[in-house]
Amino acid sequence: MDALIKNKWIEALKSGEYKQGTGRLRKTDNRYCCLGVLCDVYAKTLNKEWRKANDFYFSFDGSYSSLSPTVEKWAGINVVKQSELIHLNDDERLTFDQIADHIEEKF
Repeated sequence: MDALIKNKWIEALKSGEYKQGTGRLRKTDNRYCCLGVLCDVYAKTLNKEWRKANDFYFSFDGSYSSLSPTVEKWAGINVVKQSELIHLNDDERLTFDQIADHIEEKF
């Protein structure tokens, strides 16, 4: 994973700026999964926009529950790591701080 992007992502997860959610990258109540926070870091870095997919969630670069190939390549994060983080966020219900620590140690 790109070290600069990793540090920005960890900082964003620990910032308190994001409310945590499950099941989608970003819901319309502005709750994010940890991968949604990475998409938002990408959006802010490259001046990109989220799109409202329906009344319940947004999509980013055509994706709504996992990273698009563009964000995946930009960050240097593979599908296996994404699945691991989805599990920690959605199933294990780790906090963003705990997930940030995991990313710092394992990625």
